[in-house]
Amino acid sequence: EQLYPLDEDALRDALAPFGDAQVVWAQEEPANQGGWSHLAPRLREVLGKDVTLVSRPASASPAAGSAKTHAREQVALVEAAFDR
Repeated sequence: EQLYPLDEDALRDALAPFGDAQVVWAQEEPANQGGWSHLAPRLREVLGKDVTLVSRPASASPAAGSAKTHAREQVALVEAAFDR
């Protein structure tokens, strides 16, 4: 996972076989953490299309603080990533 420097050619090549498919950035971290906040401004420019974020809601904490809540969030996150 190399986020910087962004290898734009490799990214385009990796996604080329999928044509006009929707691109989803899925991360387990909250929306205001992880790689999304770093890459979001560049992805549209590089790919020429919108990229959808699937993540936990923005939060000051990287974890829910409860194993049950975390498990529920994890299931919802994975389902949302593949339900696009």
